[in-house]
Amino acid sequence: MIRRLGLWGADRGERTQAVLWALESLDPQIQVLRLVENPREWEEEAEEETETAEAESLLAFRQRALPLCGYADFQEAEDSVIVVINGDLAQINHCFPGVSLRLLLEEPHTGQADPRVIWLASPEVDLTVTVLRPLMAMGLEQAAIVSLESVSQYGEKGVPEMIREIVSLLNGKGAVHSLASSQWAFNLLPVDTAAVLRSRRTILAHLDCAALQLELQRIQVPVFYGLQLQLFLAFKEGVSVARVQERLQHVGHRTTVVRVAAVGQDALGPVEILAADEDTDPGIFFDIQPGLRDNHMNIRVIVDNLRYSLALNLRQVLQNLHVEKAL
Repeated sequence: MIRRLGLWGADRGERTQAVLWALESLDPQIQVLRLVENPREWEEEAEEETETAEAESLLAFRQRALPLCGYADFQEAEDSVIVVINGDLAQINHCFPGVSLRLLLEEPHTGQADPRVIWLASPEVDLTVTVLRPLMAMGLEQAAIVSLESVSQYGEKGVPEMIREIVSLLNGKGAVHSLASSQWAFNLLPVDTAAVLRSRRTILAHLDCAALQLELQRIQVPVFYGLQLQLFLAFKEGVSVARVQERLQHVGHRTTVVRVAAVGQDALGPVEILAADEDTDPGIFFDIQPGLRDNHMNIRVIVDNLRYSLALNLRQVLQNLHVEKAL
């Protein structure tokens, strides 16, 4: 049973808020600590910003307080877990050399392996696997996927980075890049090929189906939040929209079939869908259309990339781990 949970990483940003949202549902007996190098200095800095909601959100969320704790004071025991929002694995090992288990919020970018770490899949991998897995039993043979990814997937600095670019460009100045080599604002940018190939390999490994013909394109789009997949699927035999819909509504998450906005139609678009979903557990929204042939199907999928993938999966892993340790 988990008794102490340390939160380590970024001080602010959308990813931090998603993690706090995920931890709200945990057993209130679990002590959640904010791990910082020097608690006294951090407290003094936070006191100067208490008038801002952002600073207050780091100290408490709903009924759960976040006491500050220094690295040296955090006991690496069997009932302790560290949730890492971001950080280098070598640095984590240096700060917590005896920790028995850590949870990180995305898969390693360098292929680093550590038996003490549970890696959570990145949003585009997690959503693709969630959608394709129930369709494999229907004879899915080919999948061509376009992943449209918002800047919030790049961490707590993604949204402010694009805001600065937009303001600079509208004022007639050139965009200054600090996180990317190219301008995010008003651009569609292909994700690095190595990252795409890594996502593809991870998807096939999770599906455990080497025979599936999978093509993946990842595109950085100039929007702040959300993740949208466009899937073009080919099955061995003919399929119907109703049959695909029935399979997708049994994936273990809250799912909703919607008609995404089109020219001349009164329907919900991605922005309206995600805004209407903020006060509930994050769901998966499907727009399913038949393809040109009877064995083809086109599916558009929309989720909140932070709460659905990172936060919801973190919550599920922590709850399972809490039960396993109790046993």
